[in-house]
Amino acid sequence: MAANELGRTPILDLTFQNFGATAIAAGLVVLVDSGHVPSSTALGGVLLPTNGGGVVGTLGVTIDALAALTGVGRVAIMGTAVCTAHGTVTYGQIVMASDTTAHLGHVKTVTAGARQLGLALDTATDGQQVRVALFPAMNA
Repeated sequence: MAANELGRTPILDLTFQNFGATAIAAGLVVLVDSGHVPSSTALGGVLLPTNGGGVVGTLGVTIDALAALTGVGRVAIMGTAVCTAHGTVTYGQIVMASDTTAHLGHVKTVTAGARQLGLALDTATDGQQVRVALFPAMNA
């Protein structure tokens, strides 16, 4: 792969459903829908962060686009994923989901005490793609 080609390698992806009224595009960070927690008999639900709503329940990055209300698709939980930067993200920084309007589901530099998504594998500016090594953790 050339240096400027971004790719993803999910090591673990799981199937989830979008129970929300808004479609979720591929490549966005999603949270577990607390009203639809996965079980042995039912698919778990995912949703985008809401503006200022925090990122508790950060799960992973959508591989497939999920239609509103009924969309079912894969979410990368471990491996690498291609995300979109919110602000400047620098190689080696720990990143988290953005809960800022116009950047919902993008990644930004983690803040203290926040749920982290993983490690930036590229340097990118706002709106550019950035590879992320996924390893969610409770508090940065």
